[in-house]
Amino acid sequence: MTITYITSLIYTQKNENIGDLLAHFINFASSGLKIILFINDNHDTSIFEHFENIKIIKWSGGLHSTQVWTSIINNEIEYALPDNRNIEKDTLEFIMNGHAKYQFIMQVIETKMWNTTHYAWIDFNLFHLFKQKTETINYLKWLDQLQLNDVFITLPGCWSALDKEKLGDIMNSVHWRFCGGFMLGDYFTMFQTAMKYNKMIVEFVETHKKLVWDFNMLAYMETFCEWSPQWYRADHNDSIVLISADLYTRPLTEISQKIVYDYPQIPDYLPASASYLYYNEKHWINTRYVNYWIYPAGAYHFNNPEKLIENKNVLSELDELTMTPISYKTVDEHVGLPVVKGISAGLEDIRLFEWGGGVKYIATSVGFSPNGRSTMIMGDYNIETGEINGGVPIQSPNQDSWAEKNWIPIVKKKEVIFGDGELKEMDELMFIYKWYPLEVGVIEDGGTNGYTKRLRIVDRVYPDNAIFSKIRGSTMFEEVDEGLLGLVHYSEEHSPRHYYHMMILLDKETFEVKKYSEPFCFEKLGIEFCIGFTVQEWEDEIDNEYVFWISRHDRDPITLFVKCNSIHLFSKANR
Repeated sequence: MTITYITSLIYTQKNENIGDLLAHFINFASSGLKIILFINDNHDTSIFEHFENIKIIKWSGGLHSTQVWTSIINNEIEYALPDNRNIEKDTLEFIMNGHAKYQFIMQVIETKMWNTTHYAWIDFNLFHLFKQKTETINYLKWLDQLQLNDVFITLPGCWSALDKEKLGDIMNSVHWRFCGGFMLGDYFTMFQTAMKYNKMIVEFVETHKKLVWDFNMLAYMETFCEWSPQWYRADHNDSIVLISADLYTRPLTEISQKIVYDYPQIPDYLPASASYLYYNEKHWINTRYVNYWIYPAGAYHFNNPEKLIENKNVLSELDELTMTPISYKTVDEHVGLPVVKGISAGLEDIRLFEWGGGVKYIATSVGFSPNGRSTMIMGDYNIETGEINGGVPIQSPNQDSWAEKNWIPIVKKKEVIFGDGELKEMDELMFIYKWYPLEVGVIEDGGTNGYTKRLRIVDRVYPDNAIFSKIRGSTMFEEVDEGLLGLVHYSEEHSPRHYYHMMILLDKETFEVKKYSEPFCFEKLGIEFCIGFTVQEWEDEIDNEYVFWISRHDRDPITLFVKCNSIHLFSKANR
């Protein structure tokens, strides 16, 4: 375990239900995570006695004995509370309670309680914000087992940084640059931050005659006091504890082989991501070509004046041993749908799959959408001739969606009773629509606003870990002995965007998540996109390899071979 969680129950608001607060906290305490709880010395602590993972610090004198209260109130520093506040809730005691946490953080780290490498502050009443309490606490358990970066402090927030010219924004109203309630960092940076905060809050009140909320004070420190935490976007819900994956994602270290294919040149286009299919005892990839270039910081350069994304596709058969192309053919695309002018033309991120005795494709498209929004198109893909024949737009289960992508075809075996009473096993084509909750649907006739087919969700279940709320897409899944195996990804907005990947094992029958790996990047944090994956099996199982087809910055495709035993899959959050 790497993290100690610090919290306090020395102050509660008059309208807070202590029983409810304790019930939420007990769920967290039952996680086994290391917790240090500051509590008034007259409080009954018997409810916590059987929790070996909780250390109790009894506090005498309540808020009035804290350092910040003594420094400001007892020393009679002139102050006023913010003008635009909830008079009943945002009392002097409530605001001072937010400032007191930094004394508690310093005390815990100074005395080396639990002696972990990282410490987190978590408000005692934070847990009532969680909509998926079990999954979010499981995320915290999972996070505690990851290798975190050595040096950082990170906090969630909603708004952009405070403008130096707008200091008044924090004086009388809440400023949600930081959410408050949660922070995490290594022991040294947490201690330095707490020490700096305890000094700056007194100086701030002396200078500005205002006693603001603690999260407003943090916004001030970031802008004016040379304090640079790692900020991540969140809200006052489960996302408040979902830190940036930059803080725990590592590149793969055991890549056994890298191959760069000799792709044909197409003027004004670059090869990018490739999807994979094994069909008729042959290996195939469909490689997307794009007409833009992404600069290192993430800006786009387009090879046309309209700044229109244009897509082409190239089909390749691969050598069965080396997985290198033995042919290239530009795909003839006969989608047969009216073309709508939008931000993108053609078919994006084609995934190939076998169904109905042939090969199908599913792809994202704006240009072939009935309503000008990014939609999913499905049709026939002739693997022998390299032709796309036909396409049908599929209406999303979420009709308010503007951007549909990353639907994953997956085949489920089901038993059907025929008219003669005979029980037969049949395949049913389904699609993973989203990951949190994990929703699986079937395509059926029907639809509105120009659609004749729609995806209807038939199964919905929450994976055990709130990290799945970030996952957006994946490769196709391959059947292995234990279930269905594939690669998923999620991303965060940095400059440029960062992609993170996890191996996922699904149950063959229910599609529930059985195992998953730690997040990783392939070579480095950045735009690494992967929709092509397979398992290459050899005579000796120890030599088996995963094969990933990735693109870097939506270009520079490369094929990576990774020993299967180098990526460990763990059984849900309990590793």
